[in-house]
Amino acid sequence: MTLRSSLLLAAMLAAIPSTSSAGELRLGVGAGAAAAAYDPCSYDGSCSTPRTTTAGPAPLLFAGYRITKPLRNTWALRFGGMLSAILVAPGFDTNASVATGWGEFGVQFDRFAVDGHAGISAVRMSYDDMHGAGGTIAIGGTASVRLSPELAVFARAEAHAMMHGTAAAAFAGVGLEWTP
Repeated sequence: MTLRSSLLLAAMLAAIPSTSSAGELRLGVGAGAAAAAYDPCSYDGSCSTPRTTTAGPAPLLFAGYRITKPLRNTWALRFGGMLSAILVAPGFDTNASVATGWGEFGVQFDRFAVDGHAGISAVRMSYDDMHGAGGTIAIGGTASVRLSPELAVFARAEAHAMMHGTAAAAFAGVGLEWTP
């Protein structure tokens, strides 16, 4: 899935009205630091293409849907899915984009929450007028604090890699989540 198609799908999800009281649509934006690597010779010893890496500032966008199930007074379980996009070092000669489809599971205590994420991602590197891409498995986590019923701040970390894969990426940052 390309970054363009991920952003288009996120915009389409945002246009769907939230009619169910059991779940919530959410949109997020963040910023942080990221690194990405592309190595087409990762498992081919006779290959001579050099490894390409980049690191730098990274904006984050995501859209998702979450269901929250209350357990006791202030405790709740949270589960859902989301699509996210990260641009690694945009504007640099060597840059990357990461598009990910996530499943998530977490716990909430009053206005505080911790979520774990796992998914499948595509990492695309652009360098020297060339492009390289690879699929990865993604894992990550988010800690958040709800400021109001519609707005939360979060800190997020994620890693994208696959054994014998040609691409990898990592991100850490903070941002805002809006629940319309």
